Amino acid sequence: MDRNISIRNCSKFFTCMVLAIGIATALEVVFERCEMVYVNPKYFSNVTLNVRRYSRNGSYNLNLGGKVLRALDKNVSIALILEEYLHNEYQPSFVQFKFATCDMLKFPYIDLGKRYNLKCPIKPGYVMLRNLTVLAANFPAVFPFEKGRVYVKFYITDTEETMALGYVYASFKGSRRSRHFAT
Repeated sequence: MDRNISIRNCSKFFTCMVLAIGIATALEVVFERCEMVYVNPKYFSNVTLNVRRYSRNGSYNLNLGGKVLRALDKNVSIALILEEYLHNEYQPSFVQFKFATCDMLKFPYIDLGKRYNLKCPIKPGYVMLRNLTVLAANFPAVFPFEKGRVYVKFYITDTEETMALGYVYASFKGSRRSRHFAT
């Protein structure tokens, strides 16, 4: 019985020490590469998708650009399906996001509306989203897998017609929360 009490006290002490030192973790999403599979020429043209690293110690950023030929309103939806890299293949996981494009602008993990001053509906014209990153401070520190890809599909909500289709390959790492992350 004394042993249980001492183990409990040690675990409380260790938890207090970790919190006092400030070694809290946050999820870091590292973009590795990307692939554009299909673009419907009725809706988009000159689409570019790439991953860049601007400095040796900098983060990997996703860049997306192209010309929007028709307005993107509430009738356009986006599906983000995370696939886990398991046994040399990518298998769909339970982590999935599906919402209207207007809701995507308010999505707290990316926050496109504020960062790029986009408003719904997105009007026809050239759109360039540079240095897209996942806001690590908003993500939970624990993620169900370490390596995977994100299946991204833009489609018309009513007819399920595909507008664009692509993959973003990424690693999901727990990292130390530093002063650069919001608490």
